[in-house]
Amino acid sequence: MLPVTTTPRPLSVVIPCYNEIATIGQILRRVAEQPVVHELIVVDDCSNDGTRDALSAIAAAWPSSSPPLRVFHQPV
Repeated sequence: MLPVTTTPRPLSVVIPCYNEIATIGQILRRVAEQPVVHELIVVDDCSNDGTRDALSAIAAAWPSSSPPLRVFHQPV
């Protein structure tokens, strides 16, 4: 049995997405605001609605003060 701790452990959050251009920016910002998030990993599954380009733009502008953001695109 694991010991009980009151200190939150940092989390790596994996977010799979497909055609989420309308929501992905807001989702990433809200998740990044959580104090236990250590890193965000987004996996785009061949979106065809512009999500891929949106993720690239979000990653390029991602603030260094936020948890690191890593984006992976499934090949077509």
